[in-house]
Amino acid sequence: MSEIGQNFIAGSWHNGHTNVEKINPSDIEDVIGHYAQVDCAPLDTALEAARRARRNRITTGLEACQKILRSIGKELIARRFGPGTLLSREEGKPLAGEVGEVLRARQFLTYLAASNAG
Repeated sequence: MSEIGQNFIAGSWHNGHTNVEKINPSDIEDVIGHYAQVDCAPLDTALEAARRARRNRITTGLEACQKILRSIGKELIARRFGPGTLLSREEGKPLAGEVGEVLRARQFLTYLAASNAG
């Protein structure tokens, strides 16, 4: 079996209580990988980390938020084929459409940065 992908929760990597094999639905011979599945405790940890991040976001200045969102958008453009390929394999959809999804995510981040809604 291949290496088990862990979950990144609240700043650290976690194993799951079980593992699942992820297969490309359009090519069942293509095993994308094996991934950890967590139970409720790590989920609660992730939700609490999200709440803390939200509180920190509220106290972060507008210009800093815009800079962060623009930076993430630039990285999405630069790396679009990596996430696009993974999405394509996970969802069994054409690569061009999934790269488009990554680009739309970048557009949304750019909108949030420009509209001060981030």
